[in-house]
Amino acid sequence: MNNFDNFSPENPYYSLNIFCKKKFGEKVARVPLSLHQTCPNRTGGKPGCIFCLPAAYEPAEILSAGNIKQQFQNFINLRAKFYKAKKYIAYLQSGSNTAGSPAFLEAAYKEALAQNDVVALSISTRPDCLEHEILKVISDLAKENEIWVELGVQTAHNKSLDFLNRGHDNEASLDAIRKLKDAGISHIVAHIILGIPGETEKDMIDTIRIFSDAGVDGFKIHHLQVTKNTPLEKMWRENNIPLFSLDEYIDLLVRIVEVIPQHIVIHRLIGSSNEEYLLAPRWKIKKTKIFSDILNKFKEKNSFQGKHV
Repeated sequence: MNNFDNFSPENPYYSLNIFCKKKFGEKVARVPLSLHQTCPNRTGGKPGCIFCLPAAYEPAEILSAGNIKQQFQNFINLRAKFYKAKKYIAYLQSGSNTAGSPAFLEAAYKEALAQNDVVALSISTRPDCLEHEILKVISDLAKENEIWVELGVQTAHNKSLDFLNRGHDNEASLDAIRKLKDAGISHIVAHIILGIPGETEKDMIDTIRIFSDAGVDGFKIHHLQVTKNTPLEKMWRENNIPLFSLDEYIDLLVRIVEVIPQHIVIHRLIGSSNEEYLLAPRWKIKKTKIFSDILNKFKEKNSFQGKHV
């Protein structure tokens, strides 16, 4: 049964905004928070994923300074009026937020949940960072709190995971989804990158179908981006990395959304990196115009989410 039954070219996909208004009864803002932890794929001599520069994904320093309580207050002081929301999702955004001691993580999760008007905690992490003790912490909290987990799975194809230097295979991604469902997590979000070199459109559609069948509740869709001081930058400068033009990406995106089942929430349609570090693609168009172009493409094609499921 669909949670959103009004799909049309005017309302072509099940957005996070629609989902939150239905679930929480009003507009909700996400508050980005950082545990200031290093990703396990960047420790012990590991270079990390080829596309990842941590600084490009961290909240602005003026927001991320201090502990969880201080960061939350920073957001309220600086951004709350802009979002015009009275309820919040505490979003552990940066790094792998299930990597660390169970005691440290439990304290951080509880601190985030304890902030005024927080209705949910969203934890971003990797599929290979879900040890039994951490899963138990999350599972116990989920019995009385709204807990979401976002997984950076990126793709369902092992050749692409190897290319990205993810450090895990697709079975680890599927296993993580199974474990989270068994732990009682009500909302599991898969992060997907479109445009990984060597992947065809069929490969990307297969990724969507594989994770849809695995039972994810949401997708965050990103286009491949090149940031400064990453291995991907070197490949790009050597002209080995094709990237989407905006028109190409929008055309593909509509076809991708058409194969996403209608009960799955689409949290994001385009990637977003800190402009200070972003090298390419630089579309030089405001996000509001990009979203307008995306909606116009759905109308032009008389298309909507799940049209070809």
